[in-house]
Amino acid sequence: MSANALAVPSRFVFRPAARAVMQAPAPFGFSAIRARFEHSLICDDGVLIANYARRYGVSTIFVQLGGDDIASLLVRNPTTVKNLQAMIAVANVYLVVGDTSWLATPGRIPDDAVSAANVARAYPRLAGVLYDVDPSELAAWNSTQRQSLGNAFLALAANLLAMPGAASFKKTQFVAGAGLASVRLSENPHAPTILQRLEAMNGLSAIALRAPGNSAAAQLQNAAPALPQLTVPFSIVAGESKFKAATYYGATPAYLETNLAQIAQAAAQSNAAFSGIMADGWDDLYTSSQSILPQPPVYDGVLATGPPNLLIPAPGSLYLGAYVKGLASTLETSIGRRLAFDMHFYQWRAPFATNALAQDAANGRLPLVAWNCGDSDERVAHGMDDATIVQHAQAIKAYGGPVMIRWFWEMNLNDQNNPPRTQCWDPKSDLPNGYFAPMHYIAAWQHIRAVFDAQGVTNVIWLWCVANAHGGPSQYYPGDAYVDWVGMDDYDTNDVPLAQMLYIPANEISQFQEKPVMLTETGAHADYQQTFFSGAASDLAADYPWIRAVGYFDSQGTSQTWTLFGPSVNAFSAFANDPYLSALPNL
Repeated sequence: MSANALAVPSRFVFRPAARAVMQAPAPFGFSAIRARFEHSLICDDGVLIANYARRYGVSTIFVQLGGDDIASLLVRNPTTVKNLQAMIAVANVYLVVGDTSWLATPGRIPDDAVSAANVARAYPRLAGVLYDVDPSELAAWNSTQRQSLGNAFLALAANLLAMPGAASFKKTQFVAGAGLASVRLSENPHAPTILQRLEAMNGLSAIALRAPGNSAAAQLQNAAPALPQLTVPFSIVAGESKFKAATYYGATPAYLETNLAQIAQAAAQSNAAFSGIMADGWDDLYTSSQSILPQPPVYDGVLATGPPNLLIPAPGSLYLGAYVKGLASTLETSIGRRLAFDMHFYQWRAPFATNALAQDAANGRLPLVAWNCGDSDERVAHGMDDATIVQHAQAIKAYGGPVMIRWFWEMNLNDQNNPPRTQCWDPKSDLPNGYFAPMHYIAAWQHIRAVFDAQGVTNVIWLWCVANAHGGPSQYYPGDAYVDWVGMDDYDTNDVPLAQMLYIPANEISQFQEKPVMLTETGAHADYQQTFFSGAASDLAADYPWIRAVGYFDSQGTSQTWTLFGPSVNAFSAFANDPYLSALPNL
């Protein structure tokens, strides 16, 4: 089957949330949802968006196309493609591109528009594109510039509809504010409005009508000028972000459902072209539909399993480990228990201190080796560092005991100015602004594993570990065959409880729950540590059961300190001694 066919793998099945009862989807008055870009929505959140759509009866998904998504889709990154597959399997998927900055150069086709057409050509099961270049969103719209902005908008729309590659989209929609129905570009009172001129353009399929308001009455009043003019299929946008005034953000499900149903009924009676309500929209942060209708987690109640050599803890418990600046035994004495794993940091060519690994094993701790990069991924993938890799492989093989290795962790950060990683970023083969190229990273990871395998190394557990919310972390995934555990580093920089801190990274990492997942590095500020740990064990058990290990960073970080101090040691001890964190590896 060709890649274009976007077949969904048989193991990739959507299921209801854990502890949820299967029930018919609740429409809540909308049939379409728009997912807005904060990170890389397709790369990282496609599975969650698909589950949201499935749970709430959404038939159409509008997903904003970000830069990481574009590059990742065009090179057919397997994880990104799987996320797109997830959405296409349950709904019609439209790409969303454009912003009002495009109005400054209406005669030029923006690069993102061309890229969107290239993506549509590569993935023909996409339903179409939505251009969001509504001039009425600008503050200048209420000044004398309305006509010039209107002219720019119409010129840009005509160019987008006629551009080479526009035919790649099955359908093309535009966001249009209701205010476009009240502005003409001439003094003739019978001249068509901007909205009517947009509708008359060849290639336009539908309009998403933006009519602000946080009630049916307000939205219908704002939509009133446009409703008689609309002749193409149109949806009415119901905004839900806290960053804009007069939206449904913070409303109750009953309020949302009642008002959207009233809008739909009134709009359908007014104009037969009405096609539904678009909830605008789902967001990968805290600012959207999730405030009203919580997203269903991917977790299906089945925990990851594996052969005994992967040392996955039994269901109902997880590992607690740490990086300790000093001796792990000192922290163990303070909290009155053994750690399940102990983290060690090594530079690319520095020999692994196997005596330290053996000391961990003698004390029942799994040694976790954080092995930094030291050359460009492209060079590593092409075998130019094999001597270094072989040296480490032979040392680990000679040691003989189980070792967990996380090579080049947090690869999704723009780390070219981080001194240990300066030599890893290659301006010729990597991405702009210091980001590492996913395709070369994946090739390098797979090559390192191949070298270890060729050396007969069988005692390594491979941990792939990303940083929260940077650079589309999921697009760096090397593939199930090359990864044993999945990890994420995330620190409480906002002074919130651990469970709340996990909310955003869980969006990105839960799609890998078929592997055991580790919160590899975490920490909290000294004056917030007691709150951070309070109730954390029960929260992990109830809401994040697929997280099978947690590692605390008991040290100074790059710019902040996470070291356990004074009373917070007692709070950490209470957390550490909760039965849920009692698992220890069978070494």
